[in-house]
Amino acid sequence: MRRLFLRQLRTRRRSRKISTTWSRNSSRSPKKNLRGCANRPYGTTIRVSPVQPISSACILNVNDGHRADLPPKIAIIGIGHEACGDDAVGRAVAERIRRSVSADVTVFDVRGNPATLLDVWKDVTCAIVVDAVRTDAESGTIYRIDLLTETLPPDVQPTSSHGFGVVSVVELGRILNRLPRQLILFGIAGERFEAGAPLSSSVAAAVHEVCRRIESEIAAIVR
Repeated sequence: MRRLFLRQLRTRRRSRKISTTWSRNSSRSPKKNLRGCANRPYGTTIRVSPVQPISSACILNVNDGHRADLPPKIAIIGIGHEACGDDAVGRAVAERIRRSVSADVTVFDVRGNPATLLDVWKDVTCAIVVDAVRTDAESGTIYRIDLLTETLPPDVQPTSSHGFGVVSVVELGRILNRLPRQLILFGIAGERFEAGAPLSSSVAAAVHEVCRRIESEIAAIVR
């Protein structure tokens, strides 16, 4: 009886040892799935990080800086100083159009030196710049100028309160090869640029029309 009990005990121990060895070997030598790829060992935890959205600005083509199969990246840039009368019209346009454009359009408010534009528009497909201009035309007159193919009329000059004009920034960007594919300036003729003065009535009235034209530009680009 004692011998029979010891024989059964040894059999059970041997069975457990074989089962444990098979389990370890099966995890060390994983089977292959239908695609021929080895599966993960049993008991292995795979951590998957949350999916992060990829902006079109992060995927660039080495040839021209933009992928043709990606949606265009558009930037609207309002330039101006709120304490210098009509010079603030660019910021007024940026603030207003920010409420109506889609999430694909980025609106910037540049208050200081326009040289920062080189960083703002370096990865965009189209940049639309809004700024006050000094001209002999009636206050509130709107100019649309393609800064890559056209020159400003002789009587139209961007306001000088920024210290560095938009045209000068474009020329610098051309030298450094840091220009968007399309660059449009909406210039609004100002009347007064004194410190502390508000927007003149004619310039304030032009804000709505400029926003409407910018929306038309965007619609034509994304069409």
